[in-house]
Amino acid sequence: MEAQRRDNEQWGALSRNDRPRVHELSVGQRALWFLQKLSPQSVVYNLARAVRIRDSLNLGALRRSFDELVARHEALRTTFPAVDGTPVARVWPTTDFRVTFDDLTS
Repeated sequence: MEAQRRDNEQWGALSRNDRPRVHELSVGQRALWFLQKLSPQSVVYNLARAVRIRDSLNLGALRRSFDELVARHEALRTTFPAVDGTPVARVWPTTDFRVTFDDLTS
């Protein structure tokens, strides 16, 4: 850890708060953005999964787990708006991730 800290000081590593919040898209991101604009109703790149839980569930722990995932991974907080007709990646600050639960036991 000490070596990493020295490297960060020497090379001026960016902290999470120093990074710009709006980025240019990569070539791949731009291609996906374009395809989504051509067919906005398409779900071809969406992955859906359902999980059946047969035991008790600690909802507080599950919510905290999702909060940590969203805080740790910028990709889960990124949207792709168009600014003056050009797509950009907008990274949002960490916020509470809302998980809703439906009891389907009956």
